[in-house]
Amino acid sequence: MSQVNKNSTYDRTVGLCLLVFCALLYWNTFSFKTRLFVELNTTFWPRTILAILAIIGLILVIRGKLTDEVREPISWKSLLTAGVGLFYVVLIPVLGFIPLTIVFLTLSFSVIKQDFSRQTLVKGVIIAVLATVVIHTLFGQVMKVQLPGGFWE
Repeated sequence: MSQVNKNSTYDRTVGLCLLVFCALLYWNTFSFKTRLFVELNTTFWPRTILAILAIIGLILVIRGKLTDEVREPISWKSLLTAGVGLFYVVLIPVLGFIPLTIVFLTLSFSVIKQDFSRQTLVKGVIIAVLATVVIHTLFGQVMKVQLPGGFWE
């Protein structure tokens, strides 16, 4: 089997997995709480993003490849990153968006810099707080997305 065929098969597999993932998450949006008198209810943005991802998955399944470049092998670091992201998604309903995002972004900053000194952690906290405020303002206040408040909500 040539390299192009292997890449096409790989990209089609990724596209199919993306379609299944989007379908499962889309189905899950039917369990979201709805709020009366809200312009864009809690399902609008998740469904919009999932529809865009599903279109990308469909393109991958139909075309097999989007580019001519050779794919890189999956590294353990990328799997670890995906695991940490999944851990964030699992914990966000429990701990809430604001505190968990600040901790997550602070640790991410330190890991990316590969430095856990006090100075780096302080910079990470400042960046994380600013980023969380911007994200919360944009999504929570402007777009009216209901962000998880955690167990004290």
